[in-house]
Amino acid sequence: MNTVETELLARRCAKEGRVKDAIDLALQVHRETGQCKVMSFLADLHLQSKQFDEALVWVKKAIDAGDSEARYKLADIVFQNTIAGDSFESRPGYDAAHFVPDVMRYVGDLFLHNGEKNTAVRWYRRAVAGNCESAKPRLIALLLEMADVTHQETKEQLYDEAARLGSAEANYKLGLLFKKAGDSLAADQYLMMAADLGHRRAKDDLTRRGYLFDELSALGQPLVACPVCGKKVAKDCLRMHKMNSCGDFLLPGITRYENFSNRNYRR
Repeated sequence: MNTVETELLARRCAKEGRVKDAIDLALQVHRETGQCKVMSFLADLHLQSKQFDEALVWVKKAIDAGDSEARYKLADIVFQNTIAGDSFESRPGYDAAHFVPDVMRYVGDLFLHNGEKNTAVRWYRRAVAGNCESAKPRLIALLLEMADVTHQETKEQLYDEAARLGSAEANYKLGLLFKKAGDSLAADQYLMMAADLGHRRAKDDLTRRGYLFDELSALGQPLVACPVCGKKVAKDCLRMHKMNSCGDFLLPGITRYENFSNRNYRR
């Protein structure tokens, strides 16, 4: 048999569950061709037979030989190894350098699909720390889901983490928590951040209580309503306007304006 026929036979053996025979045939093909796809196939075979160390060896060979898709097999190895109750990162063949952010995100996907949310969160966090943009919405959604069913202290921590990732919904939920706790200043701050991120209910809530949404002046500066006379002026000119036109720049409300001078809502 030539190498093509040998490889086909190996794949047929694998499909029939004769993994040992498939490994022997694949090794024969590898010795003759050294192809990346055969290394990747050998990794799959060892993974199928729960031989995680051998699977890791072949995945690393495939990656080093230029098979970028082989990185995702690392995710399968981590997942199955963890399910089996072992610590993958303690294995001698473990190399963190092979875990690019996209791979970490895929590991998180596998654990989430298996219902292990806490483990999925840990992997999504690692992916986000590595600047994996596709992991961020997954992490935010999972944090929000977990926060909705946990106790108060943990709820606030989970919402806060999601808010720091740019979640409008998390900022809104934090605003509601602080509002319920009687801290109106912190509540408004989070509602403003949610509104800045496009949260409709946060905008409606602030509008009902007298906050005005910024427009842009001809110079591109945000326009805000003067709390004294109601006239809209460029944000950077508000203090001067109140000194020159209104004659009173220390009215109640100026403190709120200055505290949130970087927000889009003013009162």
